[in-house]
This record gives sequence, structure tokens and C-alpha cells, in this order.
Amino acid sequence: MYFNYKLFCIAALASLAVLFIQPGPSQAQLTLVDTPTGLSSPRYGVQAVYDGQDSIYFTGGLAYSEFLKHSLTTGTVTVIGSARGLISGGMAWAGNGQIYYFGGSFGLGGVGKAEIWKIQITKDTKGEERAEMTQVNSFPAPQIMSAAVWDEGNAIYIMGGSNNELEDLDTIFQYEIASNTLTLVNRLDRPRWTLQGVFDGRAGTAYVFGDLTNKIDRKS
Repeated sequence: MYFNYKLFCIAALASLAVLFIQPGPSQAQLTLVDTPTGLSSPRYGVQAVYDGQDSIYFTGGLAYSEFLKHSLTTGTVTVIGSARGLISGGMAWAGNGQIYYFGGSFGLGGVGKAEIWKIQITKDTKGEERAEMTQVNSFPAPQIMSAAVWDEGNAIYIMGGSNNELEDLDTIFQYEIASNTLTLVNRLDRPRWTLQGVFDGRAGTAYVFGDLTNKIDRKS
């Protein structure tokens, strides 16, 4: 599952934007273009995943308990469920209409959460998509602003973050989907938070962005 020279950005604005990536002779040329699609209001603390086909799913952001779907074909944004008020958690697509949400908090500066949620995308009797959230597991302690990446198999890796004491975390957890088990498998080189991550299935490598620095870190 790879992006085809197109990345979608959902920021603290009431709009969606497309980042076009065009290969150049020495480096990629980036162009950010607003789409005609608008949100009902500005959002913060949004998490988004792409299903590899036509849909981007994302949580509603600060003060909005919504789970939304953006269709690339129609350009529409639809509310398909409740995000239970959570923001700033790690979120990963896991294939077959499954999304997992890790930790997060209730609103900006809110209490951190330790729960792990499974979000199943289904269709109702009218053929319309719905997102159903079910708690499936928990971390030993709250995790806020962690990076979560799916290895395109049976595991999701949750890296870094922060806890309720505002202490940054260096943990790398492995969540096994089939067995619903969570294991601490490694640690980052140092504590890091406000992270986002992506997985390169061709190389078996996760890339982690953020930590309020200008660095990109690579973890195989």
C-alpha cells in the first residue's frame, strides 16, 4: 500500500489540502493545493489514515466527537461515527476495514488515555459506511501523541508519546492484531513525542517524524 505521488494534509483549518509530489532531477518538488472540500469548522488534534483505495478516515479534532470519511472520488466529507471525544492519539489502518486508535486525550490539555480502540468500518442496511469503536486493550499508562504504524501484516508498532505527567516516552510497543496482545519490544534512542509515522513495506522500515525537531528518524 503506497501513495502514488499524492499526500493529503488535514490541518487546523476548515479545509483539506493536497500535497503533490513530483520527482525532480535531484529531489522531489512539493506543491500544496487546497481542495474544494471544506470542513464544518477548524480542527486540531486530527489523526488520519488512508485505506489504499478511495477513502481517508479521520477523527474530528478538538471539541468534535466525530469520525469522518473523505472520498477521493466524490470529494465529499461524511460523518460516519463518533470518535468519543478523543484527539492526539496514534491511529493506524490495518486492512479489511479495520482501524486502531491508541491512547490520546480528551481535548487540548485534557487527561491522557491508555485505551486501545478498534474501529471497524461497516455498511448499514442502506449501504452507507459506519464506524464502530470498541475498546480491545490498554497500555500500562496513558499515551498521548504517539506514532502508530501497521507493518501490513499482523502487527502495529506504537512509538514514543507523552504521559499525564508531561514526561516524554521512548517506548516501542508491538500490538499483535490476531491475538490482541501488547508487548514492549524496544526503545527509541531518546524520549520523543508529537510524532507521526509511516511504514515502508518494501524495506520493512518505519519512518518517524516530529518530536518538535527538524529530524526524520528511521527504525527497522
